[in-house]
Amino acid sequence: MDIIDINKNIYYKIKNNKLIIYNNIALIGEGAFRGCLNFEEVIIYNGITSIGNAAFSGCKNLKKISIPNSIISIGDAAFEDTGIEKIIIPINITSINSRTFYKCTQLIDIEIPDSVTKIGDAVFSECIKLESIIIPNSIISIGNGAFIMCEKIKKITLSSNITSINNGTFIWCNELEKIKIPNNVISIGIQAFRGCINLIEIEIPESVISISDAVFYGCENLEKIKIPIGVITIGKKVFNGCSKLIEIEIPNSVTSIGSEVFRECIKLEKIIIPNSVILIGSEAFRGCINLIDIEIPNNIRYINDGVFRECENLTKIIIPNSVISIGIRSFYKCTNLIEIIIPSSMINIGFQALYDCPNLKKITIPNTII
Repeated sequence: MDIIDINKNIYYKIKNNKLIIYNNIALIGEGAFRGCLNFEEVIIYNGITSIGNAAFSGCKNLKKISIPNSIISIGDAAFEDTGIEKIIIPINITSINSRTFYKCTQLIDIEIPDSVTKIGDAVFSECIKLESIIIPNSIISIGNGAFIMCEKIKKITLSSNITSINNGTFIWCNELEKIKIPNNVISIGIQAFRGCINLIEIEIPESVISISDAVFYGCENLEKIKIPIGVITIGKKVFNGCSKLIEIEIPNSVTSIGSEVFRECIKLEKIIIPNSVILIGSEAFRGCINLIDIEIPNNIRYINDGVFRECENLTKIIIPNSVISIGIRSFYKCTNLIEIIIPSSMINIGFQALYDCPNLKKITIPNTII
């Protein structure tokens, strides 16, 4: 009778730092070799069909593995925290499951066949030596945090059939300089490119309708970006800390700009906000020290807390008649602000709204102020 589970009847041998697993078993069970340190290479005989969850997790000395095409399933975290340097995914695999290669710090090269349709969460997270990867067009889904801290990746080609860039997909990919988002993508998830400090250029297609919170947070070398015409909402902190951002185009489809969106964008000099925008979140432009000129849209009713706080070079601002309230510290430390015109629609000016504006020479306050 054939042995069907390596957990019940182990059928392998280790010789000369090689683990050989024979083909009179059907599967390699969950955690079968977890934490084993006495082999550097694994040879799996053709005929075995499945590698279980965490089967080789923590095998830190494992550098090389040969996986036969008879394998149709590789479980979660199967090779997590190993020393694998190169791997070829078998042609019958349809899904690379969550954390499969998580923390494989020596992984340099991987080949993904056209049979794969899904890459799970955190699959290549902390693969700090992985420099490039081609995602075949067969793939329709890439999970959350799939490439977190892949510090050496400079180039990545995405599948043209994915419809979303999920949460945290490329967080802290420090060497990533340029990426093209495929035309089928409709949403970019939370913190998708956060901390990509060398990202200079990114093309966002017209198909995108949603840009979530902190997508480009801390992308300090991003200089220019165009928001597609279908986007309705720009989430919180999207460009926070993009210290080299000089120019941005916001289309008239946008109705909401989240809090701290452009905070500390210290080179941003001018921005045109379309009249479609009805909400600008708190501290949206805080610390934009070179912002000289900005027009507040005619449909804004509230200037929220700290919106223009510490915009040191803002000299003049006209508040439209639609505005009824100015929030706390809205213009706090706008040290070069000379003139502000407050409309008769105004009923409230918040605490320290114009505090520490030493050059303010003219202010018109209507008698409607409470």
